[in-house]
Amino acid sequence: MPIRVAELPPLTLALTLACAAVSAAAACGRCSATDLALSFPLIARGQLWRLLTPFAYVDGLSMRFMAHLYAFSHFSAALEAGYYAGRGAAYALALFGGLAAMLAGCLAAPDLEQPFLMTPLAFFVVRLWAAGEPHTSVEVFGPLCTSSTMLPYALLGGLTLFTGGAAAMPALLGIGAAVFVDCWRPDVALSAPARAPAAAAA
Repeated sequence: MPIRVAELPPLTLALTLACAAVSAAAACGRCSATDLALSFPLIARGQLWRLLTPFAYVDGLSMRFMAHLYAFSHFSAALEAGYYAGRGAAYALALFGGLAAMLAGCLAAPDLEQPFLMTPLAFFVVRLWAAGEPHTSVEVFGPLCTSSTMLPYALLGGLTLFTGGAAAMPALLGIGAAVFVDCWRPDVALSAPARAPAAAAA
């Protein structure tokens, strides 16, 4: 299903455009990937933008970036317009709580640390959406279908198949952060009917 940028909810729209702008700036030479990467020693020295820029970059304006941006925009829009409709602050809190959980995971477990965190971000919103739609059937990888609860793991399997396992740990980091948010925000638990996406892309 195509993404209509003008129809995206406000927070999803702002973050989608921010991700596109950061990657476009790197592609045009306005900054380098090294300037955007996660580095806790450099953050401690005052480079605080590195707390956010790793979530907006994968490898330039590539097909991989487009797939990640599509997944984020698609499922984030479903969350913001469905579960969190009229509760923008609650969705922002859940989303940024997830970002904090992913950063904390990287800091606590060096094996999880990644220079760029757009893959965990995409899996975070997919898992957060799937938590409230356990009986929804979703098309994935073309004609194949899976249940929404299995969708994050189906996408994980597809990425593992195509990347040789390189994306497994980042994806699991995002899934784990979504599980954390589910437990951390019981007062904004997924309760309203969601607008289920019709398809997903790896």
